[in-house]
Amino acid sequence: MDRKELIAEIQKGILDRFMELDESDKNLIRSSSGTPYAVLMRKIIGEEILSGLRSGEPTSKPKQKRGLGTR
Repeated sequence: MDRKELIAEIQKGILDRFMELDESDKNLIRSSSGTPYAVLMRKIIGEEILSGLRSGEPTSKPKQKRGLGTR
């Protein structure tokens, strides 16, 4: 198995596990895009593996927060 095949197999495994998640877990991953945690995970896992994998946009809009502590 060469490097490209290995990366494709890893990407398929990630995609398969992502598709098995319930919608709320998928949305959690989608909404974390660009956060410090997501940036760190991208550094750990690597661009080579994560390139080509997209989780899309959250399917539900987050509720607008209301009240005194929501500035």
